[in-house]
Amino acid sequence: MSLRPNSRATAPRAARPTLLGLVVLAGVAPAAPAVPITSFEGLPTGQNGAALFRQPSFSGSTAGFLAAAPNLAVVTAERASDGAQSLQVAWQFLPGPANPWLRLTTFNTTNVPNPTLDLSLPLRFDIFVPGTTPDFFLTLGVRETGGSAAVGADGGAVGPIEFVGATAVQGTAPVGRLITQKDAWVTVTFDFPSESVRAFTGNGQLDTGRGVLEHLAFTPVGPAAGPFVVFLDNFRQVAAVPAPGSAALVVSGLLPLAAAALRRRGGGRNRGAG
Repeated sequence: MSLRPNSRATAPRAARPTLLGLVVLAGVAPAAPAVPITSFEGLPTGQNGAALFRQPSFSGSTAGFLAAAPNLAVVTAERASDGAQSLQVAWQFLPGPANPWLRLTTFNTTNVPNPTLDLSLPLRFDIFVPGTTPDFFLTLGVRETGGSAAVGADGGAVGPIEFVGATAVQGTAPVGRLITQKDAWVTVTFDFPSESVRAFTGNGQLDTGRGVLEHLAFTPVGPAAGPFVVFLDNFRQVAAVPAPGSAALVVSGLLPLAAAALRRRGGGRNRGAG
């Protein structure tokens, strides 16, 4: 997602901040800054399993649940939540196996492989589900890699994996966020400190400050085989926003000015009283 920072108003040279002005600013919460991971803009279209996610059949954990076709994870210009491109994913479940699910993995893709996440910040992305796609549960797979890589950088493929946002696991299939909205872009947020976590190959808790977006897990509701088609866009992490009336002064660098203004006013009163 494109970042559009607010333009900064420049005060006249002779103007000085007043206590009243500082108090007003303290009641305004700044916009949450976003760190983009990918919005698929500028990436080649039509290459299967090359951008952020592999094609659905790639993961051996869930390939046995899937029909041979469709089997797509391609950048497309068909629709986008912002800009001109998104990622289209299409698959179908076989009717026989119990507890089917899809592990859509980021493992060593050509573009945006194994993207690093700061597990203290929320992850957001946009999803569009066509009306013909059955309902499903959506879960985030996080590989606990640790380290200090920047958000979005390749964090590697070593470490245990946890299901984030899952409230249960049926067989090996996680039961996460129920997605029912159709024919509209919806923003999905995973707020790591407050999410329910279940074990995939890990211990059922997030133990590192950094991790990798290892996969998205799609679990069908009931016996629906599909086909399933989804569009994904604008993967980003969002910094926490201070509560209005508290930290806005700190964020804007005005807290020292506020303290100085209070001291000046207090000093003036003391001199007058003396």
